[in-house]
Amino acid sequence: MVAPAVGCTLVLTDRQLLLVRDGVAYRPRSGVQAWVVDKSLSVRLGPIRRTTGQLAIECCGRTASVFLTRAHIPAVDALVAEVRRRIYREDAPATPA
Repeated sequence: MVAPAVGCTLVLTDRQLLLVRDGVAYRPRSGVQAWVVDKSLSVRLGPIRRTTGQLAIECCGRTASVFLTRAHIPAVDALVAEVRRRIYREDAPATPA
């Protein structure tokens, strides 16, 4: 799944959630971030204001914020629902101890 956002794109693969910032060549340390989709991953949509919203991605002490416009919200909402479905399905791997 792919969902655009302000200044970046969210990509959900079989095993990972990727955050690809626009201008990744100019952001060698933070241009592409990846998280394994397991029970240690948290994705939360914040409140939607008149024209914008925010998505928080947290795992293992790292947090990334993604800003959204109203036009982005349906695709991001679907991606978040799919991430949660994968995390909480019965056969999902447990968080490593």
